[in-house]
Amino acid sequence: MKPLTPQADDRHRDPDPYQRLAALGLELPPPPTPIANFRTAVQDGDIVFLSGQGPTREDGTLHIGKVGDAVSAQEAYRHARLTGLNLLSVMHDVLGDLRRVRRVVKIFGMVNATADFADHSAVIDGCSDLFCRHGRRFPAASDHCRNRSRHRGTLAIMSSTSLTARLPRAELGNFPTPLEAAPNLSKALGGPNIYIKRDDLSGLSVGGSKTRIFEFVLGQAKAEGATAVVAMAGEQSNKLRELAAGANKLGMKPILLLHAVTTPTAMVGNRFLFELLGAEVHTTPIPERLDPAIKDVLQRLCDDAARRGYKPFMIYHPERTGTIGTASYVAGAEELLCQFEAMQLKPKHVFIATGAGPTTAGLVLGCRAHGASFGITGVSVGSSRDDVLRHVLDYANKCAAMLGVDRRISDTDFGIDASYHATTSPIAAPVKEAIELFARTEGILLEPTYTGKGAAGMIAAIRRGDFQQHDSVVFVHTGGLPGLFARSGEFGYQPYL
Repeated sequence: MKPLTPQADDRHRDPDPYQRLAALGLELPPPPTPIANFRTAVQDGDIVFLSGQGPTREDGTLHIGKVGDAVSAQEAYRHARLTGLNLLSVMHDVLGDLRRVRRVVKIFGMVNATADFADHSAVIDGCSDLFCRHGRRFPAASDHCRNRSRHRGTLAIMSSTSLTARLPRAELGNFPTPLEAAPNLSKALGGPNIYIKRDDLSGLSVGGSKTRIFEFVLGQAKAEGATAVVAMAGEQSNKLRELAAGANKLGMKPILLLHAVTTPTAMVGNRFLFELLGAEVHTTPIPERLDPAIKDVLQRLCDDAARRGYKPFMIYHPERTGTIGTASYVAGAEELLCQFEAMQLKPKHVFIATGAGPTTAGLVLGCRAHGASFGITGVSVGSSRDDVLRHVLDYANKCAAMLGVDRRISDTDFGIDASYHATTSPIAAPVKEAIELFARTEGILLEPTYTGKGAAGMIAAIRRGDFQQHDSVVFVHTGGLPGLFARSGEFGYQPYL
């Protein structure tokens, strides 16, 4: 069976497993039933172990015979492919959707062969070719380890070895998010090849990076039996908007504290969405989000919620929920690395907007823990380089300890660009240019507080000559669309009457 040749647009996104099977003229058979006292699959968190399968036909009969005698190597290859289809059928049955599989890690294959038959690996390729990157038949599941045996038996696979597999996780978003090429933007900047990780399409409310974070943070809250969540951020906070949406989806009461509020706030952007989402909104004039007095206010809100019959869960990033949030982007990094493998992409550098630090910390930790050596730059959106560096290192290494990861992160593992952190209003010219350039070349919307600054940092590095034309650079789009509408008047466009 020859490998498929990917179509042009297949290079820029994970292949759909069902479309790939259809293109091969293959269909998933009904999931096999166990032949003894065992289960065909066991799921533990984000890990799925599959029991062994064989080349079983739909009528339940088994292809039999020795390879090298009654069965040719070509026939055995097809039998191994049928075994792979049976494994996929079990995966589909237990997960509901094969697109949820992040990676196929290992296959154990056994071949019933004559003593003089030596090409066992070529036979087991019939199964591997359904999954591996070389054939591009299975999404991001790609290459895997493999053991083989000369004896008659079955094949088994284990999918996903996420460092975060043991953590509670709620299903809130649409993952994996796309990794898309941006050829028009690349051309406008004279190279390199730019790719955009579309976490703005994560699906919760209007999407964004916090969907990943709240899958883990709210997953922990649900695991502890919480019925209300209490959190603090600014009045145009994407975090609070996605928190309110996620809490609603999970049947919890969202209670929000907006800091640095001294006058009534305009009902625009995220502030409007807090109301639309039915969140309970409180304000405080305390200007600094890390002021210890903020936690005192949050605690009072928790106490009040408890008096009203709720079981509150406080989300306060300087403490454990920040570490849990960091873990979410360890999982995000693993998703991104799998996409790089599936697309055979070797990036030179990754850029991401960096605020409080957990997202960048998780990205760095996840990439380095899995051995990735490409450059990573966090573009600070609100703090000095030294402050951001300290926060990212703290989050990353606390998370590593929580996950039991031996790797520790240092300032040599990533860079911080603080060129735009002090400019919020009016919108800095490079930030406005970046927003317009993304919109007018790729139809992708950024906003001025986070992603616009991150993109400006990437564009500045390209124009400095940091990359060659053939290099690949990735921009992580963390979302924040409602913030764009809240500041539309700052772009200086003339209204049409």
